Amino acid sequence: MVVRGAVDTGVFIEFFKRLVRGSPRKIVLICDGHPVHRARKTATFVGSLQGALQLFFLTPHSPGLNPDELA
Repeated sequence: MVVRGAVDTGVFIEFFKRLVRGSPRKIVLICDGHPVHRARKTATFVGSLQGALQLFFLTPHSPGLNPDELA
């Protein structure tokens, strides 16, 4: 999905709709701490999908907890 301009919750939710459309399996998406990812509207929409999409959030920047930072 290509977006011109800023990504807000509406755009992010549209991305989710396209992502889950026709998918026979559960989708797991890893997100960072961007406000759009953690917004109430986003959480409400993901909850309405009845488990078809699950979000996991990365920890805040902590090089000690993220071994990839050392590479």
